[in-house]
Amino acid sequence: MRAAPDLRDGELRLRLLAEGDVDGIERGIRDPDVVRWFGPRGTALDVFEQKLREWREGTIVPLAVLEDGSFAGHIFLELLPEQDAALISYWLLPDARGRGLATRAVRMLTQWAFDVLGTARIELWLERGNDASRRVADRSGFTYEGTLRSAGLRDGRRFDKQMFSLLPGDPPPPR
Repeated sequence: MRAAPDLRDGELRLRLLAEGDVDGIERGIRDPDVVRWFGPRGTALDVFEQKLREWREGTIVPLAVLEDGSFAGHIFLELLPEQDAALISYWLLPDARGRGLATRAVRMLTQWAFDVLGTARIELWLERGNDASRRVADRSGFTYEGTLRSAGLRDGRRFDKQMFSLLPGDPPPPR
């Protein structure tokens, strides 16, 4: 198992999920906006344990988003080694939204994936209508590739997935 990233950008830090994050995970997975875009989850402890199990198996990189040391959200890479790619996902607690933290977190984690993992492609999939995450994708330099009609399934409901990608050689996004 490789070393977990510990990334910093001023007061923003990304580090491997820890047991002390379970309360923050609980607040996140009960937040109506997180549930809307990710679907309902079990308990926060179940989510935490599953993410760490997947980390040990080498299939996911699950990180806490911390602002000034306080839990602000969760960002993770699902590793797709057969494609030399990764899928990035993230959510923030309500009081952390709208201040550019998600964009900064996405930029830090994608750069780490390119530099350390040697990832050739990072994908970001959004449900149509998730305008806040669309702005994060745009500000993070992702390219919109198209809409996969009725490609997602959550809670028995089909939805359109918007596909974005980022490649190591893509021009950096404006700051």
